[in-house]
Amino acid sequence: MLHSSRLPLRLFLRLVFPVFCGAYSMLKVKSCREKMGDMEDSIKLDDDDLLSTTGNSVADMAELSSIEQQMEEFEEEQRKIKQMQSDIEGQMNLPRSSNGNSSPAVMTPEEKAEADSRSVYIGNVDYSVTAEELEKHFHGCGSVARVTILCDKYTGHPKGFAYAEFADKEGMQMALAMSDSLLKGRQIKVMEKRTNRPGISTTNRPPRGRGYRGRGGFGGAPPGYIIKYVPVGGYRPRGARGLRRPRGFLPYTQQNQGMDSNHQYADREYWNERFTEEKQFEWLADFNAFKHLVIPKLSPESRILHIGCGTSQMSMQLFEMGFRNITNVDFSQVLVDAGRVAHPEMEWICDDIRSLGKIPSSSFDVVLEKATLEALLVKEKSTWSPSDHALKTVDDVLSSVARVLTNNGVFISISFTQPHFRVPALLRFPEWSISVNEFGDYFHYFVFIMQRGEKASQETYDRFARIAPEWSRSLAVTE
Repeated sequence: MLHSSRLPLRLFLRLVFPVFCGAYSMLKVKSCREKMGDMEDSIKLDDDDLLSTTGNSVADMAELSSIEQQMEEFEEEQRKIKQMQSDIEGQMNLPRSSNGNSSPAVMTPEEKAEADSRSVYIGNVDYSVTAEELEKHFHGCGSVARVTILCDKYTGHPKGFAYAEFADKEGMQMALAMSDSLLKGRQIKVMEKRTNRPGISTTNRPPRGRGYRGRGGFGGAPPGYIIKYVPVGGYRPRGARGLRRPRGFLPYTQQNQGMDSNHQYADREYWNERFTEEKQFEWLADFNAFKHLVIPKLSPESRILHIGCGTSQMSMQLFEMGFRNITNVDFSQVLVDAGRVAHPEMEWICDDIRSLGKIPSSSFDVVLEKATLEALLVKEKSTWSPSDHALKTVDDVLSSVARVLTNNGVFISISFTQPHFRVPALLRFPEWSISVNEFGDYFHYFVFIMQRGEKASQETYDRFARIAPEWSRSLAVTE
């Protein structure tokens, strides 16, 4: 879950207001100096003029003295403003305050340039998109350190573009491949963030003109910016010492806080131990959140196979809705034994979904899975460059599912994996059509529906195949 780091209002006013006061003071000083120049010209008189205009010169000298006094006041005000800014910068550069909350440090031009080198510009962003949704969209590229959405400083409305800063340059490079991907129905544009271009201020004074133009640095939080700071490495559950979110596939919620490594999601021993105590848990979302996408694909007579069922209540909810022919499969014998006792009205089989060796061919009309593929691929280091092991795992699962489905059977996969990663993987099996459906209000998840006996449309290939082409590469034939 994302955490925002915002300046307290008083500190924000102390930081931003003096900048504008300083700029205003500089303008006043300039005006005064111009008046002094005019005054000096006006008082350069010859002796005759001086004798004839003594009264006027006395008045001019009085005005000059007043201007000099104003300049001294302005200069003193500037000194106070500079001291105030210096004090604030010193406070903001403290490592951590006493209450445990830290404030963002003022960045030097060099630090801004370095941050920009790890950042991308995101264009054509829907106005309703939040910083959390942007971070979620790019989470597969690497650790996102900061998301900035630019807003109109007068209305507060988003301008339709944003920036994402990554923890390293590799994440930024991976994010560039996300250009033309869909976010809330809009095709976003992703490109490298520019630094030190014409029209962008590289000094300490505010940019000229209305608002902040160009793709400037992150620095602080000027008006018209929404900044979300994302802890690098992702969410760390209590009790999970040193646990970081990898760049590979990882189920979103981490239920067991005592895990030694996320890799345990792929281990049978971990699940056997976990299922000795766990009675119910829903990955991603409860069935009610996406049943409107699943139910139209079912009929009361459908033979339903739920693979990697775990302790999800999806099968039980389907049974209560009148779907009586349900078989649950999991590779944990502990879970299967408990299921047979708790729900004898359904069939329970201990099997590996990479083979489904205990399931006869063409014996089911519908196969369901929810976040099981993510668990099998959790050891992957990059969602952009899958290993041969990952590709073989996907091939084994898809082949097994296709084998147990009838000719017109349906495979429904509920997932948090972005379509630009999942669809190229599903295209490895060409004998079904693919439709992508989205659900969720805050975090968005996906329901991938594959119809066996059909072909994926050319539109699907054009839209998804080129974004993550490594998922489509052929495996080397081993003897």
